[in-house]
Amino acid sequence: MNLILPSPLFLSHALPRAIAAWRLAPARPRPATLGPVALALAADAIRELPQPQRQRIVCVSGVLWITQDWQCQDIVLMPGQSYTVPGRHRLLIQALESARLQIHAA
Repeated sequence: MNLILPSPLFLSHALPRAIAAWRLAPARPRPATLGPVALALAADAIRELPQPQRQRIVCVSGVLWITQDWQCQDIVLMPGQSYTVPGRHRLLIQALESARLQIHAA
């Protein structure tokens, strides 16, 4: 099997054009920082967060039960309390009574 490489002559013409095109390209806009996501859960409703690492969950009203895969302890949040997720494993949030919560991005 033979490896075919472009000729040095081709590279000498193409490379400066590629660099010029890169310099003239418009800058990509940066993604906007998102605010917290507000959720309302009915009693016994469950919400799954697949990879919640470093997200902060704030209980606005009601009572929330939080459990995470590979964690030994569960968390119960009352109104005004918050919890910052330490791990990257799946997290489940269940409303023990109808509740409102906010999820703040990492």
